[in-house]
Amino acid sequence: MKPLLVATDFSRRARFAAIWAVRRAADVGAPVVLYSAVTIEGAGHPLVEAHRRSVTESLDRSAEASAESLAAELRALAPTVPLRCDVDVAEDRVEAIEAAARRHGAEAIVVGSRGENAFSRAVLGSVAAGVLTSASCNVVVVPQHARYRGIGQVVLASDLADLDRDLSGLGRFAGEPRPALRIVHLRHADDPPPPADVPARAAASGWLGATFADCVGDEWPEAIDEIVADVSADLVAMTVHPHGRIHRLFHRDLVHAVAFQGLVPLLGIRA
Repeated sequence: MKPLLVATDFSRRARFAAIWAVRRAADVGAPVVLYSAVTIEGAGHPLVEAHRRSVTESLDRSAEASAESLAAELRALAPTVPLRCDVDVAEDRVEAIEAAARRHGAEAIVVGSRGENAFSRAVLGSVAAGVLTSASCNVVVVPQHARYRGIGQVVLASDLADLDRDLSGLGRFAGEPRPALRIVHLRHADDPPPPADVPARAAASGWLGATFADCVGDEWPEAIDEIVADVSADLVAMTVHPHGRIHRLFHRDLVHAVAFQGLVPLLGIRA
């Protein structure tokens, strides 16, 4: 299996995401790349630029030491998982993380979340939000304090327009044996009802026994939280559409709300 790339800044929330990732990797036999992109604070200031080389080398050494310390902890938790560290000093963390994922051929990028709301993401920005929006591969957003207990139940929130693609992308990440699956269609009251063949299409894609729920309403993040709680889901999956595409229901704000305010990790399936 292709590696999971864990993007870390060595914070508490990033540590939880790294632990989640190595335990997941141990279950599916995947390697892990522990990646850190360090930025130079005050870049552009004359004093900083005058000593850029020494500042860069110092940051690089510090990040490598932090990465090796975290890697030692992770190896003790999951000794069978091949794990390597990769550290860059970069101008832009989001771009550096995406480049690292391409370089390592990652199956998914794993990032931690502290539960940012829409205001904090808009005003302060969020590396995790940027990666979720623009990465070319799948992204897993792990809430702070999330504990990995395996993935036995998944909730797939889909508009059903590209259900076969959604199921295929989820299947590549989930592997075998497939977990239980609850497909959730969120729609407004005046939208047409869903087709009757959803469970059959899921079965044809290898998701035997998948169940289906048609949820009519407007409060989509809350509806997903309720379903997650009802079925004791371990993961929510949603397709992330290409940046700039206008989508009637599953637009970026909904995916981000579920990712950063949800109860369990979210798998953003890259469309």
